[in-house]
Amino acid sequence: MADIMMPSSGPGAELRKILERELNLPKRLQWFEVRFAINEPVSVKCEFHAEEVPEEIEEDEAAPPSHGSLDD
Repeated sequence: MADIMMPSSGPGAELRKILERELNLPKRLQWFEVRFAINEPVSVKCEFHAEEVPEEIEEDEAAPPSHGSLDD
């Protein structure tokens, strides 16, 4: 049975770094998937955290507007 390749060490880390660089993946990356299909462009799906944290939303702004009930 072949050794399991991990993205955090050894050959898996080397491959991950190459793909991140060549595919210009964003910083603060959580995960990514690369699809190589015959006669199709390479596609990438990934999840990452934004560089900037959004400002806090006021509690009144976050609540949806209240509407009367149908019984009114």
